[in-house]
Amino acid sequence: MPLTPTRAGVSMQEYIEEREGGYYLADSRIALDSIVNAFRRGESLENILDAFPLAGPLAKINGAITFYLENTDQMERYLQDQDRLWDDLGRVQSESDSKLAERLRDAKARADTGTR
Repeated sequence: MPLTPTRAGVSMQEYIEEREGGYYLADSRIALDSIVNAFRRGESLENILDAFPLAGPLAKINGAITFYLENTDQMERYLQDQDRLWDDLGRVQSESDSKLAERLRDAKARADTGTR
């Protein structure tokens, strides 16, 4: 999803960057998702800055939220896609953890019985 011009054609790229299929605050590793989710929970800009001090200055956080609000449909699709990716990753990790846990239990049982 390419960045869209907003505010009478002024680009929000000074606040947001698109990298590797994701949206980030400009010149940072902070995902736009983090800022938007805090905003959607009702946190103030100041509280968001307290939680993500490297996201500052406050104008950048405000710009990121403005970008989200002016591109709501596009951003909601993006956030839903991100949620699906996290859910998929969680399932894969859970399956992987289950297999590892099973192997560890088997190894412990063999060790307890003295078998190999």
